Amino acid sequence: MSDIAAESLGLPYPPTYLGRRKRGVQRGLNYASGTSGLLKNTGKRYGRCLSLDDQVNLFNKTIAKELRGRFKTKEELSNYLAKSLLVIYTGNNDYLNYIDDNYNKSTGIPKNHQQFSDVLLRQLYNELQKLYSLGARKMAIFEIGPLGCTPSSIKTHGTGYGCVEDINQMVTYFNGKLKIMLRNLTSTLRSSSFVLNPAYSFAYDAIKNPTKYGLTDSTKSCCPTVGNIVLCAPFVPPCRDHQKHFYWDSLHPTETVNFHASKHFKKSTFSSLHLV
Repeated sequence: MSDIAAESLGLPYPPTYLGRRKRGVQRGLNYASGTSGLLKNTGKRYGRCLSLDDQVNLFNKTIAKELRGRFKTKEELSNYLAKSLLVIYTGNNDYLNYIDDNYNKSTGIPKNHQQFSDVLLRQLYNELQKLYSLGARKMAIFEIGPLGCTPSSIKTHGTGYGCVEDINQMVTYFNGKLKIMLRNLTSTLRSSSFVLNPAYSFAYDAIKNPTKYGLTDSTKSCCPTVGNIVLCAPFVPPCRDHQKHFYWDSLHPTETVNFHASKHFKKSTFSSLHLV
C-alpha cells in the first residue's frame, strides 16, 4: 500500500534496509519485517524477524552511520528528519498470535484482552517517543484492521461465514485508545504530528460493501490454503479474478485493495500533514 502511495506521488519504492545498496538513503528506506510486531516474541515461531524496536534501532543506525555525514550542520539534518514521513503499521501480528493462543469459540473475548492492549500501547508509546528523540516529527500510524473478518479467523474461530465480531471488538478497543494516545503525543511533543490512519473503518467498509470498491468477494481467499496455513498452497493456481477479491490469502489483501487503501491513506494522512 505504501509503495503504491509513493508511486502515485512520483517517488521511488523505498528499498528494504537489509537488502539494499548503500546509496539512495535520502530517498527513503523500508525497515518492515514479515510476521513481526510490537512484542519481541511476536513472529519468532516462524523464524527470525525484526520487532518494531529492532526497526527503530536500525533507523537510529541509519542516522548515525549514513545520514549525519551527508549534511553540513546538525540543523540541516534536523530539518531533513523533521520533513520526512514515517509510516508505521504494526500490532496486527501481535493480536493474531494473541487470538490464536487465547480466543475460545464458546467463551469469546479473553477477560485479559484489555491488559494485553495496554501492554501493546505502552510499547508503541515508548517507540514513538524514541523516534521523536531521534528527530522524527511527522508520523502516520495505522489502526489495526478488522482481524475478525479474515478468512483465517472466520475458519478457525467463527462459524464458517461472517466476521467474528468478538475479535473485532478487541481490535476496536485498541484503536480507540490508540487515537487518544496519538492526540496526547501531538499536543505534548513540540512540532510533532502523529496522524492516525483509519485503516479499520476503510477495510471493514470494503468487506461489508464490496461492490462499492469494485469487488465481488470479500470473505474468501483468492488462492487456496491448506489446514491452518494462512499463506497460499504451493503449486496450486490462484483464482483468475483476483482483482475482484479482498483477500489474496487467508490474511493479506489483494493489490486491488492496496490500491484503494493507498488512495484512502493519501486522503486521510497526506493532507493532514500537508504533504500534497
